[in-house]
Amino acid sequence: SPVKADTDKSKCDRIFHLCDINKDGFLDFAELNGLFVAASGDQLTQDAFQEMCYRLGCDEDQGLDAAALLRSYIEMVEGDLDEDLQALEEHAKADTEKSICDRIFQFCDLDEDGFLDFA
Repeated sequence: SPVKADTDKSKCDRIFHLCDINKDGFLDFAELNGLFVAASGDQLTQDAFQEMCYRLGCDEDQGLDAAALLRSYIEMVEGDLDEDLQALEEHAKADTEKSICDRIFQFCDLDEDGFLDFA
């Protein structure tokens, strides 16, 4: 149905945005591997990446664009949009929380020795 297609595209666009770390409009091997690890805990092999690029008509030196990622979910049944999006958002939240904690720690570590002194 068109509504499901629009919803799936929106979810896929969100996944793409979270994974496109260098914001070049493509998911290269490392970025797509990040999706695989976050979603399943499994590593993506270089061979599997090359096969995916070939099957989706993508240049393996660039990787997948947003449309190719959506096609991978539809045509190749790679992963589950809802589960993958949830896993990525949980990782993004954890990364944000860790980043905030790291900044607070660095601010409070006045002597920059890696420890907080209570004196």
